[in-house]
Amino acid sequence: MVARKEQDNLRFSNNNILERNNDIKSEIEALGSHCNVLQGQNKDLNVELERFVMTDEQIRATLNRRERVVNLRERTDTEIKKSQYEVDRASPERRRR
Repeated sequence: MVARKEQDNLRFSNNNILERNNDIKSEIEALGSHCNVLQGQNKDLNVELERFVMTDEQIRATLNRRERVVNLRERTDTEIKKSQYEVDRASPERRRR
């Protein structure tokens, strides 16, 4: 009778362990699926970030060109004014006017 009761207890314990194992396996599968979803989202975000970086670099290059053009214009205007001043100062015709 004791052996029978011990067998029943062992079966019950074994069934509980099997159920817990199945629950843990299900949880592992769910976590694996969630990891796959997160990896897909990560790939999408990386693609979007790459596009953002490329756009940012293009905008930066455009702004740098504009800044160079503005600097060249300012330098050219300064040189023209200096040159005009020198011409006005050196030209006897212009002094009479």
